[in-house]
Amino acid sequence: MNNLDYKLNILGEKTIHEPREELVRPILNSQRRIFEIKAPNGKGKTFILNLIAYALYADKLREGKILKSIKERIDGYNDSDYCEINYSLEFELPDKKILSLSKEKDGNRRIQIDGGAPIGSNELHKSFSVIYDVPRDPSERLKGVVKDLESWNLNLLLKFKNIYESINQVTNTFDDVRDQAKIDLLKSNSRRLQINIDEEENKIIKLKNKQDNLLILKNLEIIKDETEKKLELEGRLTKKKNAFKPLTRPPQIATRDERKITRLNQDLTDLNTKFNRIKEKLSRFMSQETEIHDEINQDTYSKLHYEKIIDQRLPVVSYSNDTIHEFQESINHIKNVVIEFIDRKRDSEDAKIYHEYSGFISLLDTLIEKDIDNYLSEILTINSRELKTKLKLLIDSHKVKDYSLIKSFFRNDLNPFTNQRNILIDYYKLSIQLNKEKERTLSNDNEDKYYKLQSKIVALRSEINTKKNKIDLAKAMCYEKIDDINSGNHQLDEPRYVRQKISYLNNRINIGEQSLSQVERDVEMEINSAQRARMKFVDSKNINDANLKKQEAKKPSQYSAEEKLKITRFKQIVEQTIINLTEFGDIIEKFKSDNKSLINLSHPTDKKFIEIAGNIIAKTMDNKLLRSDGEFLNLNSYDLINEVFHCENELKIRKADVATGLASANYLKQIIKNVEGNYVVVLLDEIGNMDENTLNLVIDSIKELETDKRLVLAAFTQPKKDKIEIIEH
Repeated sequence: MNNLDYKLNILGEKTIHEPREELVRPILNSQRRIFEIKAPNGKGKTFILNLIAYALYADKLREGKILKSIKERIDGYNDSDYCEINYSLEFELPDKKILSLSKEKDGNRRIQIDGGAPIGSNELHKSFSVIYDVPRDPSERLKGVVKDLESWNLNLLLKFKNIYESINQVTNTFDDVRDQAKIDLLKSNSRRLQINIDEEENKIIKLKNKQDNLLILKNLEIIKDETEKKLELEGRLTKKKNAFKPLTRPPQIATRDERKITRLNQDLTDLNTKFNRIKEKLSRFMSQETEIHDEINQDTYSKLHYEKIIDQRLPVVSYSNDTIHEFQESINHIKNVVIEFIDRKRDSEDAKIYHEYSGFISLLDTLIEKDIDNYLSEILTINSRELKTKLKLLIDSHKVKDYSLIKSFFRNDLNPFTNQRNILIDYYKLSIQLNKEKERTLSNDNEDKYYKLQSKIVALRSEINTKKNKIDLAKAMCYEKIDDINSGNHQLDEPRYVRQKISYLNNRINIGEQSLSQVERDVEMEINSAQRARMKFVDSKNINDANLKKQEAKKPSQYSAEEKLKITRFKQIVEQTIINLTEFGDIIEKFKSDNKSLINLSHPTDKKFIEIAGNIIAKTMDNKLLRSDGEFLNLNSYDLINEVFHCENELKIRKADVATGLASANYLKQIIKNVEGNYVVVLLDEIGNMDENTLNLVIDSIKELETDKRLVLAAFTQPKKDKIEIIEH
């Protein structure tokens, strides 16, 4: 040790402690690393151990590495209310490096090696180990031996787990060998799955062509219908304009009043347009859906309600609260009739059969992927594809029409007639406002007619523009999709050409009695189904091809059947050993908490472990036991349950009767022997319960550290009445 200087000011006691020359000088002048410090109490021998431990951050060691009482003692030097401490220590390490430990007043602890950058406690404890102990209670020492036994058991468990992992890697290769039969099957599966993929792709192409034709047909229908409506609107516009020509603008009306009347007329016209559009949509649904139409017409009461809805104009409906209420009753009645009809269809036997068979078709698709034909061939004369086709024809006969759009219309689109704030009430209120304005500002019916016609002309022009935009969009799509026409030849402006094209596509697509929107939804569903089926086949083929590639890359097995059997058996032995060691850990935990609980252990393996554990404890004590009369006995084992040492000549000695010194020495030897780290500091306080022979056992263990060039310093203290004495070892 090169330097040992310190100053400790204990604030409460108002005392200052500094190194005693006769205590420190022999250590600094010596070339040795092992010192026994004998001195009367109060001379500072224990403080030197505390100081070295504090400078090496022993207070930061985790539980199990240092006694709790010692840790609390040295941690007290961190309390600025208790003391002020500064120090400078310097050690020559076994590899000739210089370890410097220092702390200035009110400063932090500082650790440097060869004058380098300061290092922290975590970095220090990676290579430095500190053993600081007070050899006193033999029971505590025995607990320490048991704790070491726990560490031994855990280390052994980890080693066997590593062995198991290594063996497991070997046994995993047993099945990882080339299998030609499996390769042939995977190749066959790959070819079959590629055929399935090609079939689904062709189906998707055909369905998308049909989808394109449906889109063309839909837009041609729009062109035809919207052109007819546009012509009808243009005729109405011409009539309104002719009726408007002889009328003159009221001369005396104020601009503000005119704007208000114009706005009210326009709002009423817009509401009327919305009203008529909803009625037209209702009428169109009824003309397309013959079953629903028949459901209404077969009931006189329902038929009257429907005719009231279709026949009445908005001004009549909104004439009063009573007429509004009557119209809403008709709407609600028809809505309920239609929704009840659709719900009956949904819950019908045909619908149930269709959905159940559809589920079976989906299951069959999954089974086809898994090569069901190998099994079907034993019970059926047809393959899976033919079976699926026949089943599909069967379920199509039970197919129930999709009424989702109609149901949505009746649930949602009719709400503007029945909501709390609705078209009918709005029209009623606006009409009252307009009548008041007319009475206040207009002088005759012609003036009223002027503003009514003006608003209708504006509304008709707006509707015509809307129709024109719809027609132009539909034409643009058709020009894009139909190969034999373009925007330059104006064929879509010819009604005859449009009708011929519609007729041709209707025959080609074979829509039948279904609505165009229904067929569109069915085709979309078929495309989605085919795409899902294709993706399933693609995924299955990718997995199959990956397995094929993996199988082809395998090599022939490098182990014979006999070798595999031996390795497998050894793996089982290792596995059982891991189980046993895990259970042994549980037994050790029981002993640590209450050794009497071990009495209940009955399994032969557990009993054998307790016996082995007792032998290990005896071994850690060098198979020697010091009796109270000073004689050594040969120690065979220790009975963990009854706390009895079994010695030579069948002697049995209770743990309570064991010599404290030897028990402590055995414990310390074990700790020193198992210590880790490149550098070790050993500090033992109050070793007076050991005689010279017993102490030499501990010193021999420390000298092994010195031989291994790991010992930095070993210092142990014991009291002496008359003077200070430093003994070098």
